[in-house]
Amino acid sequence: MNRNGAAIIGVGRIGQVHLKNMVNSHCIQVHWMVDTTAVHGNLKELANLYNLVDTKITTPDKFETVMADERVEMVVICVPTGLHKEFIMKSLKAGKHVFCEKPLCITVEDVKDCYDEAKRQGKHLLCALNRRFDKQFSQAGLLAKKGAFGKIRTVKMESRDNQTNMEYFAHNKGGIFLDMGIHDIDYIAWMIGEEPEFCTAIGSHTSVLSEGFQSYGEYDTAMGLIKFKNGTLVHLDLNRMTCGGYQQSVKILGTKQGVDITNIRESQLEITDDKGTHLSPYHLVDGFLDRYLDSFAAEMSHFINVVKGEEECTVNGESVIMATKLVYMLTEALQTGSKVYYTP
Repeated sequence: MNRNGAAIIGVGRIGQVHLKNMVNSHCIQVHWMVDTTAVHGNLKELANLYNLVDTKITTPDKFETVMADERVEMVVICVPTGLHKEFIMKSLKAGKHVFCEKPLCITVEDVKDCYDEAKRQGKHLLCALNRRFDKQFSQAGLLAKKGAFGKIRTVKMESRDNQTNMEYFAHNKGGIFLDMGIHDIDYIAWMIGEEPEFCTAIGSHTSVLSEGFQSYGEYDTAMGLIKFKNGTLVHLDLNRMTCGGYQQSVKILGTKQGVDITNIRESQLEITDDKGTHLSPYHLVDGFLDRYLDSFAAEMSHFINVVKGEEECTVNGESVIMATKLVYMLTEALQTGSKVYYTP
């Protein structure tokens, strides 16, 4: 089988998820893994695990060598957000297709610059906005866009994380709506398909690690309200720390139908006896890597098919720009306590 050549830069927690899916696709030959020298021992272990006998390991400062390799057709970027634009632009200018972790860039202008460069080079640029590729979210979103729910009146989206590594915030300082909420914001904007009118937001420090979050200038809890120009009202509930497992749920109310996307349990087992029906055990999955295991694989498969010319890219520049604009509207509202209006 003819496989597409690839490089991956940044092989930490999420990078290892994407690397595994690249290998499991059987459609990609990983020619390069790029990361700091400190983790090269881990990369060698991964190469052994996946039998990547011909894969080379190098450092980010040698990225030009990777880009000069004509076998590399695509680059998967999983470095800290502040470095995204640098490696996106280098990859595109070298004639490579790019898969980049969210958020694509720190600013709206940088996002625009990257998509403009992708257009100039005639290359695909996919931002890994994962909710679109989850089976439940995708089904509900497509039904909504087809009008199955009628006019969407309200959307309530809850996202509560259960795993926090404070060191992460030393390298990712975009704020809770950019870093954590952009998946939800993108999904809602895609599903509604309209421009926002205005938004407002509030935040607080109420978790058991509140002092740690404050030291990085981060909120651990935030809520956002968005009104779209078609009248749809959206409520976002974001918590960086919770208890009892990872929680992600959505309630959509339309004029024809309503739909709920509920939290995912480790087991869907139901036991019925003379006392009734019981869920056993009722444990939520531990974190987002478990919750979205299948959708991570689906988004990588989609990117591969886009590069092969077999599918149209479903996460386009216009939608990523819109999601990023909404992020910064909410961030401004969070910082100022004001109502922020959308400017096209």
